[in-house]
Amino acid sequence: ARMGQLIVSEVDRIRSLVEQMEVFNQPRHAPKEPINVHEVLRHAALLAHSSASFPVAIAEHFDPSLPMVAAPRDALIQMVLNLMKNGIEAMQGQHNAMLNLATDYCRDALAG
Repeated sequence: ARMGQLIVSEVDRIRSLVEQMEVFNQPRHAPKEPINVHEVLRHAALLAHSSASFPVAIAEHFDPSLPMVAAPRDALIQMVLNLMKNGIEAMQGQHNAMLNLATDYCRDALAG
């Protein structure tokens, strides 16, 4: 059931990206919405793990204090997925491949 939901979600996301590309000549900004970055990372990790051609473990080290961000969800998923796939491809042939996902909320960076 979970894989079916993932497939439906991905078809919707890809359809949205294709629609944005179809109107490429017209300036259009993808809608920004409040997003939990950890949910995006988990979604992209599930996709990356499912498409890996070899066994790879994915570990999460998330800062629970990370606030919601305003971003275009589909574009953020695609960006993170691309990075994860690149990381996984770079580990091909390694024994016990592990992709570590980590977030950290740096409050000081926002102050200045």
